[in-house]
Amino acid sequence: QAGGIVTVTGEPGAAIVVTLTRGTTTITKPLTGTGAAQAVVLSAAEVGQLGDGVVTVAATQTDAAGNVQSAAPSQVNVTVDTIAPTIAIASSTPTLRAGQTAVITFTLSEASTTFGNGSVTFSGGTLSPITGSGASYTATFTPTPDSTAAGTISVAANTFTDIAGNANSPPRRSRSTPYGPRSPSRVRRRRSAWAKRRF
Repeated sequence: QAGGIVTVTGEPGAAIVVTLTRGTTTITKPLTGTGAAQAVVLSAAEVGQLGDGVVTVAATQTDAAGNVQSAAPSQVNVTVDTIAPTIAIASSTPTLRAGQTAVITFTLSEASTTFGNGSVTFSGGTLSPITGSGASYTATFTPTPDSTAAGTISVAANTFTDIAGNANSPPRRSRSTPYGPRSPSRVRRRRSAWAKRRF
């Protein structure tokens, strides 16, 4: 197994049977041995049939002379992950006045190593370099001086991936915080796809 690909190696001409099992679902893939590593390829339908979770992959072979493998099947466990990550954005304060800043928290539904400032779109101020790791990140938003424009912070689809390489899903809906009276600046927080908290 390398780079998310399961490979099997059998004798040249051997009939190899690979079984993939998760729960009560089993998929069988026949291969002919070449003496080199071969990838076990699943269709999108087969991946959907197995579903997300831990899949047990086992392989046995029968050589060209008809001799059945006597050793126990070679076996490995792999994790299938096809779920797109989501994100929730929160601000430490909904209203900013002159000289104030807000701490913006980005909470991902699962860990990512590709989330960063390039994933975030903002207006009405500046955003510090994002810090954090895994599924939790923060940055500081500073409003534009002498401005009454609302600040907006959002994360668009396909701007970061989870560990398995799934890109984040597109925004499902967004909601903005309205202006307050005589507020020099407002931070608007925009909800990204499947975020669990509304603002």
